[in-house]
Amino acid sequence: MNELFSNIKEVQEGGKKLANWYLAHGYLLLDIQSGARADWHPRTAANCQMSYVRRNPVYIVGRPDGVAVAPMFERKDQEEKPPE
Repeated sequence: MNELFSNIKEVQEGGKKLANWYLAHGYLLLDIQSGARADWHPRTAANCQMSYVRRNPVYIVGRPDGVAVAPMFERKDQEEKPPE
């Protein structure tokens, strides 16, 4: 197992879109970890917001020796939204 990690030159972590981006560019899936964070329920009134725990896996990918650096992953879901 250590031989696999000695060959890794770069590590990235994130959600499934990021992982699939890097996997398509030759990176290897190294691990899947459990992730959780607090979030606010979107369907509650502003004066009575309810919180909950959001669980999402975190994917760890690595670039092995001999694989070119992938272009930067650009998130399309974080574009600026117009004010409401």
